[in-house]
Amino acid sequence: MWTPSQPSRSKRPGFVLVAVLLSVTLLVTGALAFAWFARMELRKASALAFSLQARSLAETAVHEIQRGLVLDTNDADSLLEPWFGAWPLPIGEDFSVVVRLTPQNGALPVNALFLPDGSTLRTELEKPWERLWEKVRRPELAAGLLDFLDADRTPRAGGTEEDSFINRPPAAIDEIRLFPGIDENLLTGNNEKYPVGLERFLTVRSDGKINVNVAVPEVLELLDETLTPAVVREIVEKRRKEPLSGWGDLAGLPGFPQGLQPRVSGLLSFTSSHFLADIEVRKGNLVRRFEAVLLKRSGRCTVVAWKEM
Repeated sequence: MWTPSQPSRSKRPGFVLVAVLLSVTLLVTGALAFAWFARMELRKASALAFSLQARSLAETAVHEIQRGLVLDTNDADSLLEPWFGAWPLPIGEDFSVVVRLTPQNGALPVNALFLPDGSTLRTELEKPWERLWEKVRRPELAAGLLDFLDADRTPRAGGTEEDSFINRPPAAIDEIRLFPGIDENLLTGNNEKYPVGLERFLTVRSDGKINVNVAVPEVLELLDETLTPAVVREIVEKRRKEPLSGWGDLAGLPGFPQGLQPRVSGLLSFTSSHFLADIEVRKGNLVRRFEAVLLKRSGRCTVVAWKEM
């Protein structure tokens, strides 16, 4: 006689254990994923809060700098002045804010090359413009870039006009890369072919004049053939000791050329119209940097460019 067999129960505990382990694993994994997600969201929220706080602090710092620049009415803007350089702002224990303020107007004003008609190159810039392109070994670009920037559509001698030309002053120095023949190497330098790039010689942070207190020697040498490397060295040595505040300071130099002032007085100055404020805000391991370009004119100081990094 056949006896009905009973199902084995020996595997049930193992099955239940595996199911429990799987459930626990899924729950733990889910909990860990949720905890990771929560931490990431918390970090994002903290980073966003810090970003907003940092921007607010940077804007406050810029506002104070604007007030200070308006009150600074002396006859020279020099790197020797304590007002320029790096200094901390007293904010509190949680935040660290460091400001570095630098006077600009240190190069040829590519945003102010022309007379009010927008097309005629300023007389005092004619020779410096030629010398610049000879120095970077690209004299064939001199006339063409003027056509690229001037307000008309008429090619000048040796130049050209294209539909793609901006025909206006550049808002940033990088815009001249849109002109055919100017690439990143020529703009920035630091390579075998162009050890020194156009960025060292040209600026848009200018009211049309060059501050002799901050201009690099290579720029000063472009301004007049009588400004030889030896004369420029005298100027640099003098401004290292004290700010240059007028033509008398230059004329007193032993090698300063007689008769130079009338030729460059429309181009050289001893103060700056533009200033660069570099602001670093730090809280623990969180850091944000900001740059503001300030324009000082007619007793007012305004922000003309702002960058967050």
